[in-house]
Amino acid sequence: MKKGISAVIATLLLLVITIGLAMTAYFYINNIVQKSTYKVITVEPGYCTGNTITLVITNTGTEPIVDGDIKYTLNSGNVNNLTLASGSSYPIPPRGTAVATISGAVSGVNNILLFTPSAQIKQQVFC
Repeated sequence: MKKGISAVIATLLLLVITIGLAMTAYFYINNIVQKSTYKVITVEPGYCTGNTITLVITNTGTEPIVDGDIKYTLNSGNVNNLTLASGSSYPIPPRGTAVATISGAVSGVNNILLFTPSAQIKQQVFC
């Protein structure tokens, strides 16, 4: 007489292993997708008034954008928190829009690099 695993037990083990692997893959991929879409912004082309650059920011993600979520550099300078203009305030709700200002622009082309929770956005503004 041979001793071994019956066909029913073997089938159940394979089924449990398959379901476990499928659930692991689902939760892993779902986590990656959520992190890349929860705080997403779009930025309209900026414009310059004197030495101040104005940007219109829209939150296209699913979570509010709070103070400190968006940082920027101007012409490869220091990294600063993005401040909103008068009339706009944090948090920026999903599908909400705010106006931000960056001072210290120079005559000519200004390179802005925005650091957001989901991406980096490069923009050039001519003053």
